[in-house]
Amino acid sequence: MTKKQPSKNIPWQQIKAFIKVIGIPDFSEIEALEIALMHPSYIYELNGNRQIQDLQEKLYWRQAHLGRDILCAIVTEYLYEKFPNYTKDELAQVKQLIIDNFQLSEFAIKLKLKQFCLLEESQKTKPLDEQEKLMAEMFEAVFCAIYLGLKRDFCKTKFWLIERFIADAVNDILTD
Repeated sequence: MTKKQPSKNIPWQQIKAFIKVIGIPDFSEIEALEIALMHPSYIYELNGNRQIQDLQEKLYWRQAHLGRDILCAIVTEYLYEKFPNYTKDELAQVKQLIIDNFQLSEFAIKLKLKQFCLLEESQKTKPLDEQEKLMAEMFEAVFCAIYLGLKRDFCKTKFWLIERFIADAVNDILTD
């Protein structure tokens, strides 16, 4: 693991604990993980330089964007391989159920993101059903950090995501 200590906003013990949760012992993209674990709502709660806050927010949303696109590519490929007899529309329908905010927020819950992410005080007290979009976005940002932590290796990232989330989610969707 990289010797770089995390920022003062996220305790090092919290970072190490989250790395255990994601199950990647040699995880080295600590900075990307910090970005993902600090929601923009929290960034602006801090007393600090507005330019730095704006940069942190920009980095967060860039990670969420890349995380979503990699996630979509993995889900698309997984469904394509797993269901060779499905039509394009059937594949798209199942994919949409996997990548929607509800399902991604379920993945976030499974990863215990609410426990590890820094959120604005008003966000922390909202019921989970009101945090669905927020939790989905946080999962996307964290997933990007995981992709970066796996050295942008699509196959390793795909395996990690399928083993932890996608296979079960697809089975649940198809049995309902």
